[in-house]
Amino acid sequence: MAAEETPPHMLGPPVEFVAKGGSDSENQANLIQARQSMGIVPAKEVLADAMWRRSNRILLDYTRDSVAVRFEIDGVWHPLNPLDRERGDMMLAVLKKITNLNIADRRSKQTGQFAASLNATKITCNFTSQGTKTGERVVIELVPKKRPSISSFEKLGMRERLVEKFKELANQKPGLFVASAPPNRGGLSTTWQSMIGSTDRFMYDCLGIEEASHREAEIENVDVLTYDATQGESTMTLLEGIMLKQPDVLVIPEIADKASLDTVLELIQTENLRIFTSVRAKDSAEAILRLLMLKPDAKQFAEALQCVVNSRLIRKLCSVCRQPYQPPPQLLQKLGIPAGKINVLYRQYQPPPPDPENPQQEPPPPCQSCRGMGYRGQTAICEVVVPDDGLRQAIVKRPQLEALRQTAKQAGNHALQEEGILLVAQGVTSINELQRVMK
Repeated sequence: MAAEETPPHMLGPPVEFVAKGGSDSENQANLIQARQSMGIVPAKEVLADAMWRRSNRILLDYTRDSVAVRFEIDGVWHPLNPLDRERGDMMLAVLKKITNLNIADRRSKQTGQFAASLNATKITCNFTSQGTKTGERVVIELVPKKRPSISSFEKLGMRERLVEKFKELANQKPGLFVASAPPNRGGLSTTWQSMIGSTDRFMYDCLGIEEASHREAEIENVDVLTYDATQGESTMTLLEGIMLKQPDVLVIPEIADKASLDTVLELIQTENLRIFTSVRAKDSAEAILRLLMLKPDAKQFAEALQCVVNSRLIRKLCSVCRQPYQPPPQLLQKLGIPAGKINVLYRQYQPPPPDPENPQQEPPPPCQSCRGMGYRGQTAICEVVVPDDGLRQAIVKRPQLEALRQTAKQAGNHALQEEGILLVAQGVTSINELQRVMK
């Protein structure tokens, strides 16, 4: 009887919600109604579990009988035990209520925001729901109040020698510098910010051009002008006027058309500018081809290109529970690691097999550092391609993916896989994780 008399919001983990999306009075009324619903209990349980596991996104897939739950942790989706449909529906009603959305609408796309706190941790939750053929899909992005800033290639995880190579070029030579990363949350924004953050923005006048609806994070000492693509504007709209300010560096996150790229190449040639841009690509060779698809003058493009950086995020082994093992010589040979160079590699923690003489023995508790994931945090595999005469000739005469890759390798540039093997040899990550990332 005492349990039944306990208000719903007093049950479950100590998660506190903050309603958003309406006026102050609406938000307060929505929160009061949500706190009176039993759906607040599974909402608190799912959110507390996600925060404890360091998840940055929650995915809820509603079907006829159940609700599949998945957490994205360090870029990888992990399935959890599903919820029954009744509890899932009550939970969704609570989440839509505190986001000031239409609870009855299970088909239209709805977006909103609410906030939550667990103990001393505060987060903002970006909520999106959309009807599907089987029911409804909900994605909740968990944004911490203090998000760690990655503002340089050092923080991104690039090797010191590659950082020095990039800085030497970026701070001395005019030309085109390209940041690239795979599509679909591949870390392009992070790579882009790291590239600009690794340049000397205090000695040179830096100006940026961005599309108004796709703004990048603000970077210190880069003044940004915006254009509106919905009004037919483009990078070209601002380039002529911006040159009246005589900048030393132009920062253009996206060059989307031939006219803009042609103008950029002309400015590099006539004004000795350093121009930074970005493109989505699986490696540096593909990034070059993506820009060549805009049909610039190939020779002019090859002469202007100074550096292409491609990065790919990879999970780091948990330093607390990672397991060392002695690799067989055949594996080291396959990885290209000389015999005797290293004694051990590391892998994700594997629990010991159950004791047949003691079948009732409890399994060991999960590692408190990584929450039993075996991995904690991410770093980046970074490929830095600096064109030589051979690669420039290949861009003009043989602009094909494999030809560019081989020519870049002959020029002494390490491919992504080679950089990843270095991380494996250093014990930063595992072979299995490198295989997952490199496909």
